[in-house]
Amino acid sequence: MLSAAMPFLGSFERRHAVVRSLWRFLLGAFEATGLIKVNADFTEMPKGAIVVSNHPTLIDVVIFVALVPKTVYVAKSSLLRNPFISRTVRSTALPDDETLPGRAADFLGRGWNVIIFPEGTRSPVSGLHPFKRGAANMALASGAGIAVFSMALSRRILGKRQKPWDMGEKRVVFDISSAGTRFYRALPGETRRSAAKRITEDIFGCISALSRASGIGKENPAA
Repeated sequence: MLSAAMPFLGSFERRHAVVRSLWRFLLGAFEATGLIKVNADFTEMPKGAIVVSNHPTLIDVVIFVALVPKTVYVAKSSLLRNPFISRTVRSTALPDDETLPGRAADFLGRGWNVIIFPEGTRSPVSGLHPFKRGAANMALASGAGIAVFSMALSRRILGKRQKPWDMGEKRVVFDISSAGTRFYRALPGETRRSAAKRITEDIFGCISALSRASGIGKENPAA
């Protein structure tokens, strides 16, 4: 129903506001009913930043968009082809294609945050998938900072090959930690490709360190 209504909601800003309001309601309902709890502090979150994080669950983007104002997400191509949600995704997200760096630079320049999960898919039970260079290319094209986050769960839910209804009986705690915002640029004599590779490796190392410190992949029996 929401997807069908998208063409009639007007500007991107209005469509985004409707979706964000819905996601804020859903997140509040999840917390109120004891399904999940989110521990995060976004008070130091800059405006116009590229947000990167590991991607353990299906609702990670919902959490970030709901809690961080003016945050647009990058959608992979399979979501754009899904007949049930494609209109909503196309109306509220940036497509992950060759136009992404330029389109993201426009939003970043207007004070929007752009969230992208560098793995391109949900994280494995432990560790991380190799990172793609989308965030690095956006940073090089826009000059925006990259705000680095890591998400740790008290118990694994909504991961790859897990059923959406397999939530268990115990509340799941999301601990979101930050490594701050980093600014990158190409070094003298460095090609854009090599700069993107270097930046991506640095982001991977940073999120890996946060993940190890947070105990990602290890259930917390006290949660």
